[in-house]
Amino acid sequence: MELTPEEMRMIETIGFPHDVAIFVKQATSGALEHAAAEEDGQSAQAPAGLSVSLSKTRIEQFIETHQAALLLKGCRAFWSERRLPSGLRDSDELILLPTTDMMAIVRLRRSNGVNHGVSTADVIDRIAYWSTQCRLNVVGAACDWVALRFDTLPENLCVFAEDAYRFCPDAVEQGVAITYQEDSRALAAARALCPGARLKFTTQSGQSARALAGDFHAQFQATIREASYPPEVKAMLLREASEAARTPGLSREDGTKLLAYEIQRTKTLFLWWD
Repeated sequence: MELTPEEMRMIETIGFPHDVAIFVKQATSGALEHAAAEEDGQSAQAPAGLSVSLSKTRIEQFIETHQAALLLKGCRAFWSERRLPSGLRDSDELILLPTTDMMAIVRLRRSNGVNHGVSTADVIDRIAYWSTQCRLNVVGAACDWVALRFDTLPENLCVFAEDAYRFCPDAVEQGVAITYQEDSRALAAARALCPGARLKFTTQSGQSARALAGDFHAQFQATIREASYPPEVKAMLLREASEAARTPGLSREDGTKLLAYEIQRTKTLFLWWD
């Protein structure tokens, strides 16, 4: 598959390697576009990169199959996403940048957790620190997330998971805590993996959620008692409300262990800041 005249002009304008552009075109059969950076909600002057709209599955396959060859040519492939002018997610995209630096996609997308006081520089610094403990790669990033893949794992995975949890609480509270919330085997395996973790407290957001849940259940039970339901219906509703109220929140201790378990199982870590 040949490059279109528009694609030829684009790669010449940005100085992207011609042979790599042709290879990407043939491998994906997708339209090549100019990778765009975002700054204050507006497209900034884009770097010399290519963007192809693909499914996440095809992006993963492309990176797995072709990354080594691309690195030899001085380029690197990443998973990212396109967003609409409203800021809502549009689609996944394959990004090709003329660099071997894995942090380039983080800089391009200005990945951050601004709502948690985490800057792009903080993200880069933390990943650089983690890379001294193991071999890892940044395989993708967008404005509010970064995806890592491990070639080797940290020697003390449980301590690493605790640091990752502190840096990105959503990796647990909106990640493994939901994925494994009803998986007793996974929790048992996680506890066996990190038997020495003794963090017996929940995060501030977890404490707030549990307090709100307690208030809701108390109000709901009071409403049931005051309602004019038949005794047997009232008893059933109170029993169900009590069962719901006893559902425990995830402790930080178990959250850390589950994150370590997930990293060991998948050799990946997905950081995002909601």
